[in-house]
Amino acid sequence: MIGGNLPIMVLEGQPLIRRPQPGRPRARATPSQGVSLRLDARGFNLIELMVVVAVLSALFAIAIPNYYAMKARTFEAVTDVNMYDFQIAVIHFSIDHAGIYPTPADDAEIKAGMKGGLYPENPFTDVQEPWVWGIPGGPPGTIGSEPPPGGYTVGYRIWGMGRAGQLPLMLRCN
Repeated sequence: MIGGNLPIMVLEGQPLIRRPQPGRPRARATPSQGVSLRLDARGFNLIELMVVVAVLSALFAIAIPNYYAMKARTFEAVTDVNMYDFQIAVIHFSIDHAGIYPTPADDAEIKAGMKGGLYPENPFTDVQEPWVWGIPGGPPGTIGSEPPPGGYTVGYRIWGMGRAGQLPLMLRCN
């Protein structure tokens, strides 16, 4: 035993493990000498791990809010698409009925003109929801039609609700 309680293995006069000395490069055993065990081999210390965690935390602090903001914008874009689909169904109804636009009583015929004959799916709830006939309002993802000043038969105003209230897009014909 040399220098304390740690044994040093010796193979043909060469130690496999050497203690590092200040100012000298660390000696390592070559593969021809066998497997080397280094006393100075260490993993990451606590400071290095804390720096990595801090960097990752900063990246996540930036990325996660952006992810949720993009997700909300996507939901609002799907609501816009639902509004356009509703508008197309209303226009088709008007073409089929000599320029007269639908009223709430024509809801079933408008629904039949939608894709698959179904109400659009609310992107915020993943549930097919009927549109609202009346003034704008409701939970996010709701779409509807309010009457223009001359009534439903002379035009339409299609609106949609987003995460923070009514969407700026309003489709109208009046």
